Amino acid sequence: MFYKLHHAGRPPAPREHNDHDYFHGSYLHTLWNIAESERFLPSRHGSGEGHEASTPGVYASDQFEKASHYGWAIDPLGSGLFYRFVWVLRAKPTRCMERHNRHRGTPWHEIVFPPSEVDILGVLVLPDVALPQGTPRFYEFDLDLETRPKGKSQPPEVRVDTPCRDPPGKWGDW
Repeated sequence: MFYKLHHAGRPPAPREHNDHDYFHGSYLHTLWNIAESERFLPSRHGSGEGHEASTPGVYASDQFEKASHYGWAIDPLGSGLFYRFVWVLRAKPTRCMERHNRHRGTPWHEIVFPPSEVDILGVLVLPDVALPQGTPRFYEFDLDLETRPKGKSQPPEVRVDTPCRDPPGKWGDW
């Protein structure tokens, strides 16, 4: 499922011929903050905002299968169905700061961009993802772990009769 971000503060620049789409795996706990701010914080090793980042920036991949690896699966509804979340980004490949090939112990390349050089197009919600043995996962959504936009408090718990509901107004038409 793709949810196009309805941009209020930082709309993407018009697509140019040398723009490429990239993917950035994310945790459910960070979606609200990223959608509200319409930007990423640069990952920095040991900073609390990211981890294992030898080069500060937004880590992305041009390979969809690789990016979803970084968004650990979560069972937010307690139904036994796990989801992953992948942001779809647009950037110019010439603006990347570094390409990692088999660095940091990964068997694929990663592309690092300054946060100001990526436009967020939307987020892919991947339900019922395959989870190989030993893959990290969250078995429940814990609101206390959620990163919230500055000045926003924890919303009231939402209880519905069905797990299907419309996303809040921050998302554009889909």
